[in-house]
Amino acid sequence: MHTLHVEHPITDFDAEAAAVAFLEILRTRVWGVAANSPALAGDPVARILVVEDLFQVAVGHDLAR
Repeated sequence: MHTLHVEHPITDFDAEAAAVAFLEILRTRVWGVAANSPALAGDPVARILVVEDLFQVAVGHDLAR
């Protein structure tokens, strides 16, 4: 039996709070209800990555000036 690994970034969120709220919906209304996710096998893994301004993270200040 083959296993499918899906990585799908969702970049439609302007704020971390919106991504957290969406993840909670997935966990409670989709993944948490077998009828809503009949093809789900195992426990899904989701991560919220917060992307910082690369220049500010690299040197601690704004290089764009």
